Amino acid sequence: MAKIWDFHGGIHPAEHKDLSLQVPLRQAPLPAYVVLPLQQHIGAPARPLVRVGDKVRTGQKIADRQAGISACVHASISGTVVAIEERPIAHPSQMQDMCIVIESDGQDTWVERAPLINWQSANAETLLAHIKGNGIVGLGGAGFPTLSKIQSGRAHQLDTLIINAAECEPYITADDTGIRHYPQELVTGIRILQRILQPQQTLIGIEDNKPDAIERLREATIGTNIEIRVVPTKYPSGGEKQLTYLLTGREVPSGGLPADVGVLCQNVGTLIAVARALVQGEPLVRRIVTLTGHALAAPANLEVRLGTPIDALLRVAQLDPQKLARLILGGPMMGFSLPNAQVPITKTSNCVIAGTLQEFPSAAPEMPCIRCGMCEQACPASLLPQQLYWFSKAKEFDKARLYNLFDCIECGACAYVCPSQIPLVQYYRFAKGEIRKEESEALKAERARQRFEFKQERQAREQAEKAARRQGKTASAVQMEPSVQKAAAPASTETLDLKKLKIQLAAKSVAAKKAQQALTQAQEAGASAEELAELTKTFQNAQQEQAQAQSAIAQATETPTATQSPSPDVAELKKLKIQLAAKSVAAKKAQQALTQAQEAGASAEELAELTKTFQNAQQEQAQAQSAIAQATETPTSTQSQSPDVAELKKLKIQLAAKSVAAKKAQQALTQAQEAGASAEELAELTQVLQEAQQAQSQAQAALEQQQVPKTQHIQAPPKAADAHLKQLSVQIAVKKVAFRKAEQAWQQAHSSQQGDLDVLEAHMLNAQEALHKAQAELATYQAQQSSASNKQVTQDGDQHLLKKRKIAVSVAQAAVRSAQKRLDNLSEIKDTPSEQLAAQQARLASAQAQLAQAQDALAQAASTRTQEIS
Repeated sequence: MAKIWDFHGGIHPAEHKDLSLQVPLRQAPLPAYVVLPLQQHIGAPARPLVRVGDKVRTGQKIADRQAGISACVHASISGTVVAIEERPIAHPSQMQDMCIVIESDGQDTWVERAPLINWQSANAETLLAHIKGNGIVGLGGAGFPTLSKIQSGRAHQLDTLIINAAECEPYITADDTGIRHYPQELVTGIRILQRILQPQQTLIGIEDNKPDAIERLREATIGTNIEIRVVPTKYPSGGEKQLTYLLTGREVPSGGLPADVGVLCQNVGTLIAVARALVQGEPLVRRIVTLTGHALAAPANLEVRLGTPIDALLRVAQLDPQKLARLILGGPMMGFSLPNAQVPITKTSNCVIAGTLQEFPSAAPEMPCIRCGMCEQACPASLLPQQLYWFSKAKEFDKARLYNLFDCIECGACAYVCPSQIPLVQYYRFAKGEIRKEESEALKAERARQRFEFKQERQAREQAEKAARRQGKTASAVQMEPSVQKAAAPASTETLDLKKLKIQLAAKSVAAKKAQQALTQAQEAGASAEELAELTKTFQNAQQEQAQAQSAIAQATETPTATQSPSPDVAELKKLKIQLAAKSVAAKKAQQALTQAQEAGASAEELAELTKTFQNAQQEQAQAQSAIAQATETPTSTQSQSPDVAELKKLKIQLAAKSVAAKKAQQALTQAQEAGASAEELAELTQVLQEAQQAQSQAQAALEQQQVPKTQHIQAPPKAADAHLKQLSVQIAVKKVAFRKAEQAWQQAHSSQQGDLDVLEAHMLNAQEALHKAQAELATYQAQQSSASNKQVTQDGDQHLLKKRKIAVSVAQAAVRSAQKRLDNLSEIKDTPSEQLAAQQARLASAQAQLAQAQDALAQAASTRTQEIS
């Protein structure tokens, strides 16, 4: 029998689960209307795809997910969309949120379903696409989108899949009922996740107070590699971190997730929904809800369509209003009171309790803390609730965070055992909310500061450009012939054309401004995605026409006169400047379009397309800048440059272009991280940044190699040994830059917890190893050169050889220390894969061998030096 661990604390409240288990699962009647909030999950709300008056069918997608963490919403009944407005939702603060209201036609007509018949042979990406398209979220907790949770788990090295069937909170029996009525669908959902994640073991954790469900699970899992582990009944064993420790003995670190220790947890209801989505083609439009409490004459578990008003379900369960004292959504420990029953059932609603005054008496008045320590004994997260209470009450939020406030799962165990009747969880929620508010305000202030600094920089740049243009015009006027200055020739055709172009520019500018105002008004009015897309396209076209008009004016202004025609080089330079102005305008417009799309909550596909357009515009702008720099540096016919100088200028231009490309790639990655892009998009942008940084490093190395001082006198060609020595030095410089870039990329990904950390870490280690090898090769080569000429040099030469050998030993020692430090860090992490430890041990052994060789060479040189001196 597998070992079951025991977590700290926990309580044993009265269960009251038998109230809703007296009758089998029933289907709730179709409601007359449903209210579907656009945010039934953690993350960004869904974006509506329908309008008022549209006819919809059951299972039709009516709201699409946004980029980042989000989930789509489907119609749970067929009928007509009668409103898209703010309605009261199930929330402790009685807040309202944007909802889609559908009036039923009584037909329950379904859309054509598209099941994945061959899911057993489909790859992980296909399975994830179906999970995403069917709006699956976690049905047992806060509603984390299942797609995002699985993708986050795949970014770690998972070896264990845990199915959470504990359902530890009193009164709730939704998962128990789901197991007993849909065991085969549950097993199918587990197999689908096994195919995606490929875990080494799959465990079902269930409390021992569910004997019928345990028996059905054992029957359904015969012939599979799914292991059932029965745990003792104790609240809150259903918490993710607590259940992970119960089944595996692995403790989730502070501020971490089960994925950090190789575990992914999924709820029973979520897996049943996954199986229905892939096997039956049914999106998430219904769930099991427990209706219980002594104020109900017929408590039961009902399969309810999402969006059904709670008062309609209470009528089915025969509510006695005279007995009702408190209406609770969720369990008695972590749920919250509802002011009325008009709010809808959402994806995260698993229980409705209609309690009497005997079940839920009025709260006793709060009394002073007596420092009994019972809250600390009951805390399952091993926190200090008493200290957190004092810090939260005194608004000392920094100290509360220092005491790991955000590790509190708000289970209510501390408040349950408190003899002073202190509502501890409410204090913790208050402190968390204030901390999040301060962080949000700090982030807004930082962004405002960055915008202000960017504005100041832009204004300074524009003023400098204006001053340069005025200075250029003054110099041109001074160089004009006096006769030309005094002549009052009539307006030429070119002057008339310039005025015509300025009039056209004014018209284009007005059109662009009107288009921008129309787009802003449509965004504020909540227009549909199609209207916003059309207005955005109109705005971009107007901006492009405006940019073309500006380029035409610039070209006409720079056109040389017939009496003073510039040289071909000057004309080409002016043409390149005009092209640069057009490219700069295009890049600025593309950046504005991307920013507006991010603020408007555009889809991931639209953001990706706009990001690509912005990057292309930046690349063209960088190319135009490089072309101007090259034209500016081009030698004249009367002042020709040597081939070496021309090559050096060419390398400088290439380095400038590579630097601009790397900077733009870094900006694109930062913007994607702030916008909450997906892991795939972040990985792709990270790869682009690494390639740009590598190209920049190569250009820098090539430039450094070209800038080696050369005498102007006639000298003998350098020796082959000197050339090889320079080549090794350049290689070390390139590898140093590559290592710094890889280390910065890994640190950024580690601090933001975004991107593939394993890939970036491997890249950093490889770059470090390549640098150490290059340094060792240089030291070895220098030692060999000194050894070869040892017979022809004096004692000063021997001393130089000894110094080189010492440098080689220092380099090898640094490599050993770095490898040892990395191995120690991996050893401290629990459950580090043995392959990774073995690879690092091999690196350490190789570094130690190189150190031994360098020390032997140093000892030999020192011995030779001593003998010669004596």
